[in-house]
Amino acid sequence: MNSDTVSSAVIKRFLRRYIGTIVAVAFLGALVAMIYAWMATSIYSAKAQILIESRLPQALREQLGEAGIALDSPAIESQIALLRSGKIASDVIAKLDLEKDAEFGGQSVNKGWLRSITAWRARPVVEKTSGNTIALHEAAVASLQSQIDIRRYGLSYVLDVAVSSRDPEKSAKIVNALTDAYMADQLNLKIDAARQASDWREEQIVRLRTQMNKASRAVQEYKARRDYRLPPKIEEASHQGVNPSILQSDAGKEVGSGRRDAVSLEELEVSASAYRKIYENNLQAHADAVLRQTLQFTNARVITPASTPLTPTFPRSRILAIVGALVGGMLGLGVCVIRHIFDETIKTAAEVELTDTIELIGNIPAIELTRPLVRHVMINRPHLTNQTMPMSVLKYTPLVAQSNVCRSLHELLKPLNLYRQTSSGTIIGLTAIGTSAARSMIAGGIAGAASHSGKRVLLVDLDLANRTISRLLKPDATGGIFEVLNNSSNIDDAVISGDWRAADILPASANTVKAGEQFANVDSTLSAVIAKLKNRYDLIIADLPNATDARNELMTLAPLMDEVVCIIECGVATPESLKRSLKIVRSAGVEPFGAIIYASDDVSI
Repeated sequence: MNSDTVSSAVIKRFLRRYIGTIVAVAFLGALVAMIYAWMATSIYSAKAQILIESRLPQALREQLGEAGIALDSPAIESQIALLRSGKIASDVIAKLDLEKDAEFGGQSVNKGWLRSITAWRARPVVEKTSGNTIALHEAAVASLQSQIDIRRYGLSYVLDVAVSSRDPEKSAKIVNALTDAYMADQLNLKIDAARQASDWREEQIVRLRTQMNKASRAVQEYKARRDYRLPPKIEEASHQGVNPSILQSDAGKEVGSGRRDAVSLEELEVSASAYRKIYENNLQAHADAVLRQTLQFTNARVITPASTPLTPTFPRSRILAIVGALVGGMLGLGVCVIRHIFDETIKTAAEVELTDTIELIGNIPAIELTRPLVRHVMINRPHLTNQTMPMSVLKYTPLVAQSNVCRSLHELLKPLNLYRQTSSGTIIGLTAIGTSAARSMIAGGIAGAASHSGKRVLLVDLDLANRTISRLLKPDATGGIFEVLNNSSNIDDAVISGDWRAADILPASANTVKAGEQFANVDSTLSAVIAKLKNRYDLIIADLPNATDARNELMTLAPLMDEVVCIIECGVATPESLKRSLKIVRSAGVEPFGAIIYASDDVSI
């Protein structure tokens, strides 16, 4: 058998062994989740959608394509942060007066009775801030911010804005107030920017007006100081007794001064004209800005306002049940893994060989209780339990004739030498290190398999305390081996012919026999009965009590057997219990013929 097959068998056996625990814990987790969902406070979430206009120019967006959306991502994230900001939340709280609301007024939203266990931790904070308006407002802002959920719709410019609340109408009002506050904030931001620009331009206009007036005044003052009279001629001056050289020199000075004054006047006029143009341009720009200020609009708009939600978003019973079942299943699996790691019971044949030198003559897999098989058995034997089910399953031969269990039982006939011809019958006793149900099941299986080979087979129930075979196969028996030994019944009346797969059955007793009264003072009688039965049957399968349960009875019965076979039930038997049971059998002077492993990890089911 390769490692993959062994690994698969081990996993399959592990799941079969612990599937009940895993399913039970998973069911418990789902049940706890359903109880929590039933008792938790319902939370409603209203949602609105906002479209953010791109800040990139249209031509650039067309050129960049999808890359333009990536460039706009920081801007969109900035708008998301603005929607979550304390300023917007503060405006919403002031508008809806949420400070007086028990849900947001400094108290956290309690989503169920489980959170009430930790609610006392928040109460001291509320008490300390009850007299402080600012602290209460900050607590309300923090509480509202924790209930706001904003997500981008894919890679678009659409934002989904949602707010959770215990009241569906309140959640819709808060979402609409939140979007209104955001739109108002965006509009006020633009109005403030335009107003600041307008104020700055007004200051510039005042300064330019002053400079323009100053330049114009300088031109006027200069022109007012100018002497526009013509100088006298030289001939007339000579007749009047004025020196002509003096007039020529004065004329030269006036000409030079006139040239310099002409240049200064031109500069003054150019400066005044420039200031006038700048002033007129700024005055026109200011008028346009004032006009635009009255026509401001935002770069965002609400495309879907919030409406009152009809169904709660929390708790979702189905999701909680699934999550609870998954968590419970994982927890159960973890517990089972830990149990398996620290489990000291025998699981494989190798562990038996390490414990004792007893020969292994068979390996029987656990019975696979398929749905049709279980349904068939439960209809016919509705009083059966999980411990007694395997024995009753074997009663319905057509359903399990092709199973691994039956094939393994037939293979046991060879090592038990049941095909040999003898003058008298052979009695084989089966004791177990494990449950009595597994031992009785294997005893009945061997008897049925041997009877199909043409032998006369008798199945004897010598476990007077448990009476597993008697209770399952002949619960209405009026007598058995115990009554035969006490001379209250004879063998012919006690043996039930051909009832168990062509094998006869000798029940234990009509009633449970107390410990200490089972085989007391009947050694000789029991030997005679067994000798008589061996003359009638080719094979007698005796279902013996377990060594650890009935030590004295086993030590009485074991020497009367031709062979004693030990059934080792994996998952139940431990190395210590195996050593102790074999020691009891050997102390009776009997060496076990061999051991049969049941439900080990060495075989696939």
